[in-house]
Amino acid sequence: MASHDSLKVIVADDHSLYRAGLRELLEEDEVRVVSEASTGEEAVRQALRTHPDVVVMDVRMPGMDGIEASREIKRQLPETEIVMVSGVDEDDDQLFRAIDAGARSYIGKNEDPNTIVEAVRTAAHGGAYLPPDAMQKLMHRLSAPAKPAASEAAPGGGRLTPREKDVLRLLAKGGRNQEIATELGLSVRSVGNHLAKIYNKLHIHARSEAVLYAIRTGIAAVE
Repeated sequence: MASHDSLKVIVADDHSLYRAGLRELLEEDEVRVVSEASTGEEAVRQALRTHPDVVVMDVRMPGMDGIEASREIKRQLPETEIVMVSGVDEDDDQLFRAIDAGARSYIGKNEDPNTIVEAVRTAAHGGAYLPPDAMQKLMHRLSAPAKPAASEAAPGGGRLTPREKDVLRLLAKGGRNQEIATELGLSVRSVGNHLAKIYNKLHIHARSEAVLYAIRTGIAAVE
């Protein structure tokens, strides 16, 4: 977790004026913008070079889009957080894909610009920030009836061990692997191994699917 004074951020957007405006806004708040990127591929390269605390990522960019770039950054730099920003014409699926890719926040560009600064601070300290409309869409998805093939009816779905359920419960609360490890007195490697077993048993491939399963089966509650 970065302190406010040492917070390092990358701004990734294919519109130079937007990047410049966001850089100015962040630096006015004493957040250090260590790099900018105009494509998804460049965002990944700059993240691997600078190891930022947070990447502010546009959903749509030339070549690799922001969601795929976020997924790759989270794969290689799991402690780097993602704040996703979107245009006004994005559909709901982009929100769910962004969460699947590991984004901590999803904010429209038409929101108050200070909201992005707040989201960056929140993400850097391990929290999630979603505007009310995005939260409502996410809660609607979470409360939808379960599809048997993706949850309880999945082979092995009812055979999670108590420890795997503990890991899944903390994951559903937004915990990162390091935080889950600390809470349960495990190594980060052990948490990763438990998650791999959970994914295999439930036949799922994304954290959001694991969260959905945990909520629908009562392992975790929507707070």
